[in-house]
Amino acid sequence: MDVKPLAWYFRLDGDDFDIRALSDLFKGSSNLRTLADGRLHLVLELPFTSSGAAGALGIAKELLSKLNGIAQTIYGNHDNLGIGSVFSEAEDGRLTHYILPDALTGRSRVFATATVISGGVPLPPHKSIGVEFLDAACRDEHFERALYLYGSLPQDWRCLYMVLEAAEDGTGGEGALITKKWVADGAIKDFKATANSFKALRLQARHGSVMEGVPRPKQTLDDARKMIRAILACWGI
Repeated sequence: MDVKPLAWYFRLDGDDFDIRALSDLFKGSSNLRTLADGRLHLVLELPFTSSGAAGALGIAKELLSKLNGIAQTIYGNHDNLGIGSVFSEAEDGRLTHYILPDALTGRSRVFATATVISGGVPLPPHKSIGVEFLDAACRDEHFERALYLYGSLPQDWRCLYMVLEAAEDGTGGEGALITKKWVADGAIKDFKATANSFKALRLQARHGSVMEGVPRPKQTLDDARKMIRAILACWGI
């Protein structure tokens, strides 16, 4: 039997600076709302009954990871927001609050399409840059995955490498990505050589072998982060 969607509300927690920035970035989205309590909420119509709160939370967290990934790409100094309290609203207006131990983590491996952000409500003619990026993610599963990874994982060598691999999947491979000239010549090669070398990075490396690998880093972690951010920014435009 089909389950009629409920309105689900997920309070976004974090520094006020980052909350305001995310709100500004996604102006025009009907699913980011400041409610009567003065707090910003992610509002989604989801086909879960009250007993399916964990499933609804999983979808919200996966979407929030993408929003955080877009904010990190655009701003460069965004601290990820998490999800605090959760409640749903029935057709008769009754509210049900949930106490979910996992609610504050803001992380999930549950995948769901990002199209729920519009909630079926037309957006204004001039979309915000955040909504434009999210639309691009809806059109490209590889870009969507890259944003999800970027907004979920630490920005260390291993995790940035995962984002780069998603970018290569979406652009036709390493060579095709390099030819786009989104980053400086040699940057992608230097990143890979460094990330894969135990001799260069020790415990931060992706591999443990010392049979191969550059003896010292060819790129700093800060430069690697800037490179991945540049790839996502160019990809989303």
